[in-house]
Amino acid sequence: MTSAAFVQGRVNRMLRHRYTWLRRADDPTGGGVDDWGNPLQTIQTPPAPVPTTNKICLYRDTSKFAVGDSGPVQVEINELTVAWDDPIQVGDYVASVTDPETGRTLIVDPTRVESIAEIGPHGAVVYRVLTLHGAEVV
Repeated sequence: MTSAAFVQGRVNRMLRHRYTWLRRADDPTGGGVDDWGNPLQTIQTPPAPVPTTNKICLYRDTSKFAVGDSGPVQVEINELTVAWDDPIQVGDYVASVTDPETGRTLIVDPTRVESIAEIGPHGAVVYRVLTLHGAEVV
């Protein structure tokens, strides 16, 4: 039987892309909320924390078909797999996703993390999958 730390370390080896993490910062001007009751946010500095660069990840974009009012619609899904202990949260931003092996830039503009799924098929969390909102693939 292998330990969770061993499996987590092996998973980190497959995370071949790199990204820049832009932490969410609440609006300091009055604590307003948007139409859904969420705190207003900004990625401007200051007061946003300094971006963290060169974080390991694996980016992939997929699509699925959904049935809309006018028939089938293709929905693009942008996902970023990160290490199990990566501190990124829903509402944070991801920017500058690159493939260091080829030098190719996959995403340039900041895109918001919409949801996070923690994957632990046999108990301990092995990795996390982020769904990105509005990512424009280069």
